[in-house]
Parts: sequence; structure tokens; C-alpha cells
Amino acid sequence: MSCRNFCFKTFVLAILLGGFTGTNPVSAQQPMNGGFYYPYAPSAAPVECETDAGTKAVPGIIADAEWLGWQIDSSNQNFATYNDPVWLTERKNFDSGPDGNGVRARLGLRTESMWDVIVGYTYFKGDDSGSVSVDNDPSSILVSTRSRLDLATESVSYNDSTELNAFDLEIGHSSELHCLNFRPFGGFRWVQLDQTQGGEYTYRDDVNILRNNVLDSSSKLNAYGIRMGMEASVKLFGGLRAFGRGAGSALVGKIESTGSEIDEQMGTVLDRNFEETISTPVLEAAAGLAYGIGGFEIKGGYEFNSFFNAANFNGERSDVSARGFFAGVSFNY
Repeated sequence: MSCRNFCFKTFVLAILLGGFTGTNPVSAQQPMNGGFYYPYAPSAAPVECETDAGTKAVPGIIADAEWLGWQIDSSNQNFATYNDPVWLTERKNFDSGPDGNGVRARLGLRTESMWDVIVGYTYFKGDDSGSVSVDNDPSSILVSTRSRLDLATESVSYNDSTELNAFDLEIGHSSELHCLNFRPFGGFRWVQLDQTQGGEYTYRDDVNILRNNVLDSSSKLNAYGIRMGMEASVKLFGGLRAFGRGAGSALVGKIESTGSEIDEQMGTVLDRNFEETISTPVLEAAAGLAYGIGGFEIKGGYEFNSFFNAANFNGERSDVSARGFFAGVSFNY
């Protein structure tokens, strides 16, 4: 083989190797580390993620303030049904759905080693009221599902409310992995969840006189325990980032429950008060967007909170969930 052909083939091979490996075919042949050659070594280090101020955690004071727009869901919110007059099967259910506003605030301190201690408080109050009449569907039988009496009613009204107080103490650590920021945390949680269900209904007695029946029930949870979770965020562009949070709590405490039903004709139908010790697991999930400028940030998103075994109305346990939007500001400096 001639030198011309050999040198040409060697040159082409070097170009191909340099093209596939992203290296300079000449500089790749420079001896390194005592004369060893690294023809596949990259010519430059990987490009680091550029993180703007306001998109990453920094040592200093941490402060958050958020508005909450939640709706309450529970399996015990049914208050009336339309039933088939012949088969007595349910045609339509009517449920209450308390919704309202709340606030969440956090204040803490992050050290140079990126460990932090944060205290938080959440308050929410929601209510709902309304009524339904048999006149809306004369072909059905209207029944009050919260009554101990099985009566065909003329009208059913309700007035429900939910109030939540939650206190949190967290210890967490913030870290970075390329464009991802994450913060595992753990701590203590104390929850007070109070729910009330009120209402009344009218019906006609045996001589067709219109009678009234008043219902009043409550469930008050007071529980405390441990809480653990993870916060994570990823930079999108500029000062914008996407974030998410997931957490779980294992709480123990007591539920105080009351229930009463007073009928105009028959008097007291139900008068019940009891207390029980329960365990209440809690799951949380949230996701949203945030935009930071310096140490100041505005944010918003959607979240879901589920409190298991958190309510008891007249001896029937139920789960309670709070879901909805949140928006707020934060400060880290």
C-alpha cells in the first residue's frame, strides 16, 4: 500500500472519529497523563444549568403567604334524594359542597449548609347552604337522608360548614442537581378539623298538617403526629420555574361528635354525644408555576389534601378532602 493511500485513509478515519465523538481530531491525539491517549475524551465540560436569582433556594430568611380557594368533599355530604314512588329506588342524590377561602403562612430560616427550620399555619373556612322541594319533581318522593325518620317530605334544606386549623414545624434540606432543586423535609403537624351539618325539612302528618323537623350534627377532630414529604422544582426559562410538593402525615387524636333531631310532633328523635380515639393518615399533593425576581417570588397552582377517617356523623366515619387553587408570594433573602 502506498504512503499516499495509507495517509489519506488515516486522515479520513481521524475525521470520522472526531465527528462522532465531538472532539478535535488533532487535539484528541495529544498525550495526557503520562503519555496515554484519549481519542474519545470530550473537548469541553458539560454545560451547567444557568439558574437565575429567584429560582433557587439561598441561605437566609424564608417567608411565604398564600391565598387558598378550596372545596370540601366528603362521603357524608348527601342530604336528600328523589326516590321512585313505586320501586323506592334513588333517582337523584343531592349533596352539599362547602367551599370558601383560607390563608397559609410560613416563616423560617435557612443556614449556609442549606438546612432550614420552618413553622407554618393554615386556616380555611368554607360553607354551603341550599334547599330542594318536591315541587321540582312531583313524580318522585323527596326524602331527607340525614333524618332517622323515613318520611316523604315537602322540602329539605341544609346548612353545612367546615373549618380547618393546621400547625406545622418542618426541618428540611435544599439541594441542587443540574436544573433540579429539591427539598426533603420532616416534622410535626397538629390539625383541628371542625365540621357542622344543620338543616330542616317539612312533611305532612296523617291528617295532612304540615310539620317541621330540625337536624343538627357536628364532628370535631383534634389530631397530631409526624409529617414527611418532598418539594421539587425545575427551571423553565428566565425566572420561571415549575414546582411540585408531595407529603404524608400519620396523625392520632380524638373526634368529638354530636347529633340531634327534634321533630315538631314527636319531640326529640335523636340526642347523641360521643368521643373516640382515631388514627388519621393525611396525603397532600400540589403543583404549580412560580416567577422569581431576586429574593421575591409570585406563585400559583392547584393542590389536593385528603384526611382519612377525619369525620364522624352519627356513628358513621368518613374521609374529608380539600382541593382547589392557591396563589401567593414568597421571600427568601
